[in-house]
Amino acid sequence: MNGTCYCFKEFSGVDCSTRTCYNSCWNHGKCVDGNCQCDDFFNTRINVNSSTYYRDYAVILYDPASACEDPVCPYNCSSNGKCTSSGCVCYPMYQGPICGETSCWNLNSCRQRGTCSNGVCTCPSYLLSPDCASQKIRQLITPNQGCNNTAPFLCNGQCGLSAGGCIDDV
Repeated sequence: MNGTCYCFKEFSGVDCSTRTCYNSCWNHGKCVDGNCQCDDFFNTRINVNSSTYYRDYAVILYDPASACEDPVCPYNCSSNGKCTSSGCVCYPMYQGPICGETSCWNLNSCRQRGTCSNGVCTCPSYLLSPDCASQKIRQLITPNQGCNNTAPFLCNGQCGLSAGGCIDDV
């Protein structure tokens, strides 16, 4: 009609010779010869102790096989989070751009048994990390092994009042 070409949806241009890409690569890449070349969003990388960490950026790639629709997060969010189009969304207990760091902010403040500082629980010696949830092994207290009547029970080499058991520091 009037010398105007009407192209099939896979083609464009004046003479329909340019291959198009599905959904314009979802605005996460560019179309080259009918194939999406997805944008890279790797911004700042730092190398610490031979491991690569990502800092202050949503670090996301897009999968060319999905025409740049599906996000691909580095290290699969360390298996500690969900990959979204805005980066890793970390599961409780994890933090950081790739969810590779443990966090106590979501641990109910170290289960009210320890202190949370810089995302890490510091637990009393009788509790186990990372969230101060588990007690160390209890040992039976034996009465009158060199202790006097005011503190008749022996626990970890020290005399005390409790007969119910003591926490082993080992």
